[in-house]
Parts: sequence; structure tokens; C-alpha cells
Amino acid sequence: MFIWKEALWPRDHQGKIKITIGFLDQSNSLHSLRQSIQHIARHWEDAVSGLEFNHSTLSLDVDDDTEHEILRRTVLHEFGHMLGALHEQLSPAFPWDLHKSRIPKDELINWEGSRPPLSKTLWSPFDEKSIMLYPAYQVWLKRPGGPEPKGWERHTHLSHIDKEIMRLAYSGVHGLHGSSTQPWQQQQQQHVPTPAVLVAAPGSGNICGNPQCGRTFVCAADYNRRVQSLGYPGV
Repeated sequence: MFIWKEALWPRDHQGKIKITIGFLDQSNSLHSLRQSIQHIARHWEDAVSGLEFNHSTLSLDVDDDTEHEILRRTVLHEFGHMLGALHEQLSPAFPWDLHKSRIPKDELINWEGSRPPLSKTLWSPFDEKSIMLYPAYQVWLKRPGGPEPKGWERHTHLSHIDKEIMRLAYSGVHGLHGSSTQPWQQQQQQHVPTPAVLVAAPGSGNICGNPQCGRTFVCAADYNRRVQSLGYPGV
């Protein structure tokens, strides 16, 4: 798990991280999808003390016909980004150098992106089970013949390390043995407006792209603050 500390959500005066959510499309046809996304998203609440999702959160490249495992992967992965996680392959603990020219164009977006200064991040040892990791293949390696990246799938559940590092980021409690992360002092609790995240249904025209995954993710000013500091265009 690789986390950008400046992208962490602040706590309110009660120590809660409240993210108020609303779907732009409230049609009955998406009721089942909204319930599924809400249920999946709450897995992050187990990792982050005080986190509250009052409603469903993201409507991504999914619809009512999307297979449940794909939906689970998509929601948990994109929620990870929203909570401050970067792709595992951008972590300084990632053990391989890759030939970017050998990565198919439709997958390259998942392997590119600026990395914040390491002083503003915290990370675990490389986690091949992370929800934030994409598969890699032997042919992509700069020095073939070493240990082959294998057994990596697009994981559909949060790993133990995912939960522990996100918990560390938001609570300052170090619960991971053998981690290379540095303890981080929790932000001073302050009274802040509840962050508002509007969610667009696919095809609504009211969405902005998440540059890390090419998916859809609406987060207004907070979105711009995060992505522009990494060199991506805002909205």
C-alpha cells in the first residue's frame, strides 16, 4: 500500500471523517447498483476509524449487468484512490523495473503517473495482494530471468496490508509488523465542512476522469487539489 498523505481527508471536531455522497442519477433502475456499491464501500470503514459513508459513493464503469467481482474490484480500488492511496506499482517498494514500451497502450495508463515526494507519503513492503495493484508480466521486465511477477490478479478484496496502512494513515497507530512506513502524526482535529462528493451515472456528461485509472470520479475542488499537485489537469 502506497499513500499520499496530503490527499487524506480531514476529521471534523468529533474526530469523524464524514463523506456526504449523492448520486446525480436517482432513477429506480440504479437502486440495486447503488445498494451494492454502498455495501462494498463500507469495507474501507473497517480499516479507517471514524470513516462514515452516509450514502453510496461511486458510479464508475459499471451498470446493473456488471459482474459482482468486477464491481467489487472497481469500487474498492477507486475508493482507495479517494482515500489517498496511489497505485502499488508506483511505490518505492515495487521490486521490478519495466520497459514501458512493452506495455500495451490500453494498460499503460495504469503504469504511468507522477509520484509525490516520498517525505509526503507512507508505504508498506511490496504487497502483491493489494487492491491497488495491477498485474505485470515477465515480458515487461527490463532484466528478464529474475523472479517472474506471477500470481497477480486484479484482486477483489482489500488485503491485510491495505487495511493496516490505511488505518495507520488515518489514525497514526502502527499495527503492521515489518512495515517500512514511518509513523505519521494524525492531523490536528479541526472543524471542517463535510466534504461533498457528487456521483455521476455513466453517460451523464457530468463526470471528470480519474487520471490514475481512466475511470470516472467526481470530487469537485478536492479532486483538483489532489490531481493538480501530481501534474494532472484539473476540471
